[in-house]
Amino acid sequence: MKKVLILLVLFFAFFQSNLFAQTDSLQAYVGRYVFQQGAIIPDVSVQVDNGSLVMVAAMGSAALVKTGVDEFSIPSYSGVAVFKRNNEGKVIGVRIEAMGNILEGNKENFALAYFRRLTCLEVR
Repeated sequence: MKKVLILLVLFFAFFQSNLFAQTDSLQAYVGRYVFQQGAIIPDVSVQVDNGSLVMVAAMGSAALVKTGVDEFSIPSYSGVAVFKRNNEGKVIGVRIEAMGNILEGNKENFALAYFRRLTCLEVR
């Protein structure tokens, strides 16, 4: 009986650690991505929702399904999102191909986002 209990505890601990590891790895993609001027949408926000990656834009949200290293399908828009990394391995941008459109955007870093919010607050 003790062996069964120990195995169950170990299994639960392993399952939990894998679940958290997956969520942590998705955190690398989280952020706001700003597209080139004149794009059909100005930006998207990537978030983790219930352990899955979700892309939110002005026209709605879409689930991202991992298909490879830094590659995700966007089933609701028949599209693909490929994230770009710099030499240090940090996610710095995304390329989205969906419904005949190609969008390339850079990840906005926290300091820049904070500065923009301050600037907007001062202008008002």
